[in-house]
Amino acid sequence: MKKLILAIFAVGVVASAQAQSGLLIYGMGGYQSGKSTFDDGLPGSLDLDAKTRGWQVMPGIGYQLNKMMAVGINFGLQGTKTMNETTAGITTENRANNIQIGPFIRMMMPINQYFFVYNQLNVSYLTGKNISDDGVAGTPDIENKYNGFGALWFPSVGVNVTRCMALTFEFGGIGYGMQKWDNAGPSETKNSGFGVTLGRGFTFGVQTVLGGKKRSGHREPGVDRHMDLSDDQEDLPKRRSSDDE
Repeated sequence: MKKLILAIFAVGVVASAQAQSGLLIYGMGGYQSGKSTFDDGLPGSLDLDAKTRGWQVMPGIGYQLNKMMAVGINFGLQGTKTMNETTAGITTENRANNIQIGPFIRMMMPINQYFFVYNQLNVSYLTGKNISDDGVAGTPDIENKYNGFGALWFPSVGVNVTRCMALTFEFGGIGYGMQKWDNAGPSETKNSGFGVTLGRGFTFGVQTVLGGKKRSGHREPGVDRHMDLSDDQEDLPKRRSSDDE
């Protein structure tokens, strides 16, 4: 992790983002994997494993109005898969797929030429489904679908790595969601609640700003500005030498 941070810092100090306004395109993604084992402590009994895998992709597109504010549309795709071993020697499986789409607003604050922070609020329409497999051959899977809405606020830190691209790092957020489940059969279920993940998650992202206005007076680091005075030397009075006196 230390080597990653130092590498990102080294890249950040050799280039900077110029654009103050323009088309904003960003994307964040993540992958999770976990395993837990249950041991009942009885001699000769098998340990039971539970495995979980998940992924998420969260792109967005919008317009950066100025160096402090951007608005646009956020998207989200997420999938998880959980497998549980049972005492009967059967492995059950649960799969979930989720989609979200909605507007976002982002407020940014530059720290210096290379680093910045921002707060983003997403308001999204949610839809998805869960599929449960009891592991018994010949039995149908149970599918439940839902619709709802959610809101998520999260802070992030960014590092400018080129004149139009930056890396972003998110460390969790605060969210609210409401879901209405259409269960198998005539029943329905409604869920709602808040979630706080600040400091308990990490997401890496990339963003770029295309077109728009650029900062005036910018120069690439390491390049010295100078004035070409070669044409003006002829106009300067020549210095008298000691032989002319």
